[in-house]
Amino acid sequence: MGDKSKELKNLINNKKLKIATIILLAVTIISAVIFFILNSKDITTDKDAIDSSKSNDFVYFDIHMLTDCIATCTTDSRVEKYYIATNDEYMILLEISDSKYKELKSIVDYTYGDTDVKPQPYRIMGTTYSIPSELKEITLEYYEEMFPDSEITEDNFSDYFGEHYVDTTVTPNTSTVPLLIVLSFMTGTIFLVCVIVLIINVSKTNDTIKALQKNNELDTVYDEINVGETTKLEMQNVILTANYLVDISNYLTVVKLKDIVWMYEFTYRRNGVETQRYVRIMDRYRKFHSAASKNSLGRNYNLFKEAFMKIAERCPNALLGYTSENIKATQKKNFENTLNDIDMKNASMK
Repeated sequence: MGDKSKELKNLINNKKLKIATIILLAVTIISAVIFFILNSKDITTDKDAIDSSKSNDFVYFDIHMLTDCIATCTTDSRVEKYYIATNDEYMILLEISDSKYKELKSIVDYTYGDTDVKPQPYRIMGTTYSIPSELKEITLEYYEEMFPDSEITEDNFSDYFGEHYVDTTVTPNTSTVPLLIVLSFMTGTIFLVCVIVLIINVSKTNDTIKALQKNNELDTVYDEINVGETTKLEMQNVILTANYLVDISNYLTVVKLKDIVWMYEFTYRRNGVETQRYVRIMDRYRKFHSAASKNSLGRNYNLFKEAFMKIAERCPNALLGYTSENIKATQKKNFENTLNDIDMKNASMK
């Protein structure tokens, strides 16, 4: 009995879902591992910002002195703050985050004479970008206010500050790490959904097995599938035996052919796009079942139609199609008469 249960379970065609689940798990783990490696790895560069002459260079600058914020730019995603830094020889414009600026407080205090203790230079790294005209104007205004006798003008601005500023919030990992986070989250979420679907399918299969055992039909179903004459629609994942419809699309479904009262084509659409198609079946207990799920058929409607017609041939007295007459006939108040009529017709065919 136990072996037959296992063999019936093994008929279920959910290999694609299992493979997809394994792949999603692998991608999630790999993305997470790469994220942790990149996030924990110290990023370094041997290129001095002073030697850089182009944008998107990853460079370093040794800060000896640092001003307060001289300019602020608010975007949709964040607030950009700009500062002037020197290394005793050159000046440069830096974009620095609030958290990083707090780390540099001792240098800022020394710059403004709040302390006589000269701190150690701080090596900061970032990516170079062209200085916008607005930032040039603000920098000139600030510098002229600090040093009224300054000879820096718009024409010779680049001789003093260069043509690029350094965004210390951008590193080679800045775009990669968020992408990995999003990828891990998406694949992890889909993986969990797949696992839940697998668990639900296993539960439904177990319920079917238990029902067959309770009704002493397990041996009969097993024997009819493996010994008796059967019609196997492999592409549609449907098996028609002498007395049963067996569907193995996602989980095990077993319905007595003589118990089928109504069947029709069910199509589910989301935003106008077809996402699911299967044969919807109502049995004599007014319980619904699905068969020949489109998930297994792709977009081949002919295969689906073949499955529908083959099932219909085996229960010729069942109601076919989603019509107003059939809806009325299967309503609770009319169902008993409909069932009796189908039973009489089935009996007369024996």
